[in-house]
Amino acid sequence: MDKKELIIKEFAPFELSDADMQNAINQAKILNFNKGEILYKDKSACYGFLLVLSGALRAFVLFANNKEITIFELEKGDECVLCAKCIAQNDELEINLEAMDEVKILVVAPEIFMPLRLKYPKLANFVLDLLAKRFNKSIQIMSQALFSTLNERIKSYLLSKANNNIVEKTHEQIANEIGSAREAVSRILKELESSGLLRLGRGKIILSDDFKF
Repeated sequence: MDKKELIIKEFAPFELSDADMQNAINQAKILNFNKGEILYKDKSACYGFLLVLSGALRAFVLFANNKEITIFELEKGDECVLCAKCIAQNDELEINLEAMDEVKILVVAPEIFMPLRLKYPKLANFVLDLLAKRFNKSIQIMSQALFSTLNERIKSYLLSKANNNIVEKTHEQIANEIGSAREAVSRILKELESSGLLRLGRGKIILSDDFKF
C-alpha cells in the first residue's frame, strides 16, 4: 500500500473529516532506518504517530549508569504513540527506539497528530488504549527483572528470540535488552553451555532441542 492507503486504513475508524484526513495524508512520511540505528529520543525528536511497516524496533530506557532495559518491542503492523513530548508532555520520561533490523515506518508529525487527538474522541480513546497496552507490557518486563533470577530471564529471552533454535544476538545485546551486565550474561550462558542446553557461536547462540524455560 502507498502512503495514502495506509493513512486511510489506520485513521478511518476515527471518523476524521475529509479535510483532516487529507491533511494527515499530505503530512505523513515514510522513513527508513538501518539495523542498530537509534531513531527516536524523546528529548530531541518526536514522530507523533508511528506505524511499523517492516522490521522491528525495541523501546528501551537508558539509566544514569549506562545500563539499558527493554520495555517493549514493536513489530510489523504495530502502532506507537508513546512519546513524552507529544502525548504526555512529561520531560522526565526518557525512552529510546532502536531498529533491531532494517526498519520502515510511517509517521504523522505531532503538530498534525496532537490536534486530531484532541478533536476526535475515538482517536483519543485509541491513544489511551495504546498507552495502557504499552504500560502493561512494561510492567510485566520490569516485574520479571525484579522477581525472576537472571538464569530464568535469559532462558525466557532466548526462547522468545529463537528462530529454528538459533538466536542471533551477542552477549552485549542480550545484556542490554534484559537490563543486566554483559559479564553476568556471559557467565550464565557458559553455564548453560556446560549443561548441554546450548552452544555458543560468534554472534549467535544455538539452543538444543531439550532447551526449556
